Amino acid sequence: MDGGEPVLSARARAVVKGLAWSLEESLKARGRQQTIERLMAEPFLGKSNATKIVDIFETGTCKRTLERFRRGEAPLGSDGTVRMWAHRHAHRAT
Repeated sequence: MDGGEPVLSARARAVVKGLAWSLEESLKARGRQQTIERLMAEPFLGKSNATKIVDIFETGTCKRTLERFRRGEAPLGSDGTVRMWAHRHAHRAT
């Protein structure tokens, strides 16, 4: 077992902290999409996490996640799919 979402988040956070390049400079020079692609080339960062990282860097929040929360939708995991525990809770399964 990989340790679940907390371990995945910690790995992603460590990768971002250890980047050999600047997110700010990459966004200015390459733009949003190329910076997301650049993050995706790093270990432990898929498209969902890379997008969230850029969102948080640009705005201080993750708009997509907040919108899902406001609509009462289940949160997404780091791979972009509905978290299994949230899916079970939404359907009252045990």
